[in-house]
Amino acid sequence: MRISKENRQCEDSSRLIGVDIETYSPSTPPWKTYADPIVCVSFAITNDIDINDGLCVISMIQPPEQERLLLSQSLSILESLNGVRVWFYGYGEGRFDAPYMLARAAIYGLENRLKNAIESELNLDVYDVAKKIAGINSFSMRRCEEMLDIKRILSKSCINGANYHYYYDLWRRNGSYEALFYNIEDAITTLRVFQKLKWFLRRK
Repeated sequence: MRISKENRQCEDSSRLIGVDIETYSPSTPPWKTYADPIVCVSFAITNDIDINDGLCVISMIQPPEQERLLLSQSLSILESLNGVRVWFYGYGEGRFDAPYMLARAAIYGLENRLKNAIESELNLDVYDVAKKIAGINSFSMRRCEEMLDIKRILSKSCINGANYHYYYDLWRRNGSYEALFYNIEDAITTLRVFQKLKWFLRRK
C-alpha cells in the first residue's frame, strides 16, 4: 500500500493534535438532531508522531449552559496551535466531531471563526486510513482498537457514547471524573491509532 500525500505530510509535521468531543445526550443519539450541547472537549498534543516521546493534554468539561464558553475555549486553543488535527470519524461530510462542533458554534455566531481555525491546518481522519488497511467499508473505534491491539484504561464496554450522560451526571453530582478521563482517552487514542497505522504502513 502506498502512503498518501496527506500521510506523508503528517510524517513531516512537527505537531499532531488529537481532537475529541462529547455531548450530553440522555435521550437520543446527538447526530440525529444536532440539538444536544457539547459538554467536554479534549486535545492531545504531541510534537512527534510517536506519543512515547512526549504528550500534552488539554481537556475541558462544562455544564450544558456553558456550551458557548466551552466552544470559545476550544476555538482559542485551535487558533493558538499549529499542527495536523487528527480525528477518528470526526472530519469531513457525514462524520461527527467537526461538523457537530460547527453546527453548535453556529448557534453562538462562532461558526465561521471555528471553521477557519479548523481549516487553517491539515486535517486527517485516521478512520479513512484504517478502513483502507482493513479493507472493510465501516467499523467502530472500538473495533479499530481491537484490530490494532490498543488497550484502554476505561473500557468502552463500561463507558461509551451511549451511556456517557450517566457518567457526566455523576460528575455534576459528586465530581466523579470518569466522564472527563473518557474524553481524554478518546483524544489520545486517535494519536495511538495513527501511530500504529504508521508502523503498519512502513512495513508494507
